[in-house]
Amino acid sequence: DTLKALKRCGFEKPTPIQAQGVPTTLAGCNVLAMAKTGSGKTLTFILPALSHVARQRALSKHEGPIALVLAPTRELARQISSEANKICKHLRPRCCAIYGGVSKTDQFKALRGGAEIVVATPGRLIDVLTM
Repeated sequence: DTLKALKRCGFEKPTPIQAQGVPTTLAGCNVLAMAKTGSGKTLTFILPALSHVARQRALSKHEGPIALVLAPTRELARQISSEANKICKHLRPRCCAIYGGVSKTDQFKALRGGAEIVVATPGRLIDVLTM
């Protein structure tokens, strides 16, 4: 299913960082990688997360998340969430982003609706955990 979703999104073959990082992560190893902007780093950790989520039972409305991606800035959180949602719209998992600088209401509503993957900035994650 994930390969079909990737093809529907226009991905033909993995970038070098994806070719090295995805199998390593799927094997259960930690990966520390550096690469230029646009090299495919986001999918290098999102694809293994999607694989993990796919092996779990479906979440009920108020459960989750299964995977948490912590991003240092809201711009990066938006970018990661956008890339993840391109794939997620073709698969079962739901992904939402929570970050500062915007109203909490819509973000909290998305969380309460259930999301298998959450992309968050540290500050907004603390807001959610202490509400």
